[in-house]
Amino acid sequence: MGNSDGQRLIILVEGFYPHLGGGSLEQWHLAQEAVDEGFDVTVYTPKMDDTPKKETVNGVNIRRPFSGPNDPDDLTNPMAMFRRIVFNALLLPYLLLQLRKSTVDIVYCPSHLLHPVAKIVATLKSAPVVQFIGFSPSLRNNAEFDILLFLEKINFRLFMGDFVFTRNSSIANQVKKYNSESVVTTVDGIVNEDDILDAANDFHPESLLSEFELPEDTTLLCWVGRVVDIKNPEGAIQIINEMPDQYHLVFIGDGPRSGRVQDLAEELDNSDRIHFIGRVPHHKTLQLMGMSHGLVLTSHTEAYPTVAFEALCLDTPVFSTPVGVLPEISDPNLYLEDICSLHHVIDRYYTSNSPNSLNVRDERLEKYGIKQFSNNVIRALYTL
Repeated sequence: MGNSDGQRLIILVEGFYPHLGGGSLEQWHLAQEAVDEGFDVTVYTPKMDDTPKKETVNGVNIRRPFSGPNDPDDLTNPMAMFRRIVFNALLLPYLLLQLRKSTVDIVYCPSHLLHPVAKIVATLKSAPVVQFIGFSPSLRNNAEFDILLFLEKINFRLFMGDFVFTRNSSIANQVKKYNSESVVTTVDGIVNEDDILDAANDFHPESLLSEFELPEDTTLLCWVGRVVDIKNPEGAIQIINEMPDQYHLVFIGDGPRSGRVQDLAEELDNSDRIHFIGRVPHHKTLQLMGMSHGLVLTSHTEAYPTVAFEALCLDTPVFSTPVGVLPEISDPNLYLEDICSLHHVIDRYYTSNSPNSLNVRDERLEKYGIKQFSNNVIRALYTL
């Protein structure tokens, strides 16, 4: 792509290798791509579990100076938020001390609470800043006071860098509203191409179907996600309750609302049509999505829902509430409707009762793959 001449790239991120859930995977992939392009990459991230304070993996220098939350993706736990704030408060003086005699060519930050740290460090080191914003509290359409939204507005006004990448135009417009100096652009790319291809190459539908006692005329749907309020898992149970008996649901995921969701299925007398399997390996999740007739996405709020794009890459229809970037996507396999009417859309769609054959759509994989994200960010790095 170019020649970085060994420029030193500092990455500040809350979730990173070896914990590759959520958006951590794409940041790990980006760091490796940057090393391949010749950048000298050092990542500063919280220490979790038994991870070492210092290591180098695939050429990426990883530094974990302080502990952070056990789950950096959990934005609802007050203790997790407190530990995130403490980590950020400690990280700024630590970085200023560590980097006082070092050259810093570029700072990259994809984590909301670390944007002020990234901007301050970059300003003091006379380095440009590239940032990524994957989610915005403004997407929640909450009329009440929201501390996260308040903090985000401060971020957008005071701590944005030279380049800002976002997942959709709504977030991009929010950044531009408060900061006209940054170059703001949207970027695709969240699906792990290798995982999709591995799942397809090792696909045995008979073995997967044998785990469920399904009538021959079953139309099999799936729900995938963390079982928390924002994902509206109860909505999936209500959808099945409104549909004919031929519809079954594989419910994949765990979380604090798991018990309540299972109780609801019992209350509605639908436990025989809803198959709760908890959290399973990603490889199996992809195969179940590929085998299903459709993915049901019931979230109240999303920015760029990974499972929706994984399903599209597997040629599985997606039936979703109109959240995040999805209304901006044009795809014949994507169907959007309000939660109260989503069951009508699903029922009208199906004319065949046989399970799908997993089919990788190369054009979607190219568009929504992680490489798309990495390539766009690295192109920006070369312009600085």
